[in-house]
Amino acid sequence: MAVRLLMIAALAIAMLSGCSSNKPVKTYEGDDLAADQVAILSVGENVALLSVNGERVPDYLLSNISVDYALKPGENVVVFQYESIWGKAKIGKDGTSSEVVESKPREVVIKARPGDKLSFRYESAEDVREARALAADFDADVVNQKGKVVASSQDVRKRKPLVAGVTSRSEGAGTEAEEGLPAIEAMKVLWSDLSAEEKKSFLKWAFQ
Repeated sequence: MAVRLLMIAALAIAMLSGCSSNKPVKTYEGDDLAADQVAILSVGENVALLSVNGERVPDYLLSNISVDYALKPGENVVVFQYESIWGKAKIGKDGTSSEVVESKPREVVIKARPGDKLSFRYESAEDVREARALAADFDADVVNQKGKVVASSQDVRKRKPLVAGVTSRSEGAGTEAEEGLPAIEAMKVLWSDLSAEEKKSFLKWAFQ
């Protein structure tokens, strides 16, 4: 139980640290550009960004927060998916009390301009049945500050493989802890290296 509480505490810290900053998440290489030199893509409730131009972006886990991403001017390939978490009656001792609904990855190609304020526009779901139907055939548009559609979702095209992400530390999960890191700090290190799917599995386990 103590280990589980530590893991949940570390999770809470990771969530808060991801939600506490209003600074847009940088999605390009090189020096930081001024606010008027980038386009801001606001990603709201139930949309999760997976990558921008082949590079993975931070996963903030919570499907009901809005995160701003700074896009460099020019063409940006954004891969995203629909996801939502719904409560349900727990069945059996080992049953879970939540259901994660998510779509397959989708893609938009955005021709960003400096100063653009962009956001996703898509249908919403009122219950888990609607969410499942929405995820089965999810489409979304990206609109600018004037409400004009600047990009529409499509199937993810085959390009140069995406960055695989940081290798999981499962093979040496205890390394940092064994070297003297406090349990919470060790969990934060491990958490940052988990895949999105592993994090979701942990969420379902931790809060069931």
